Amino acid sequence: MKQQLPEPLQAFDGLAGAVAPAIQRVDALFAEYQEQRAAGKILPNSVEALRIELTYHSNAIEGSTLSLRETQLCHRRARAHERQDAPRNLRGQEPRPGAAGD
Repeated sequence: MKQQLPEPLQAFDGLAGAVAPAIQRVDALFAEYQEQRAAGKILPNSVEALRIELTYHSNAIEGSTLSLRETQLCHRRARAHERQDAPRNLRGQEPRPGAAGD
C-alpha cells in the first residue's frame, strides 16, 4: 500500500521518474569531480574562485552592486571571522559582536 503524501507534496508525486536521469547525471559528475580532485587535477583555489563567482552572480541577480573584487573581499573577510570565532564556537560561547552573519 502506497503511503499518501502530505498535501503540499502531492503536486510532485510522480516526478521521481522524470528527474531520475538528471539526478543520476549529477551523481556521475560529482563522482568524476571527486576522482579528479583526489588525483590532484583540480586545484583548491579553482573551487574557491568558482564559489566566489557564483556568489557574485547570485548577489547581482538579487540587485547587489558589489563588484566581483568586492565580493571576493567580503568572502575573505567572512572566512577570517569564521576562523577567529571557531575557538569561541567550540567552547559554546556566543560569537563576538560584529562577527560575520550579524
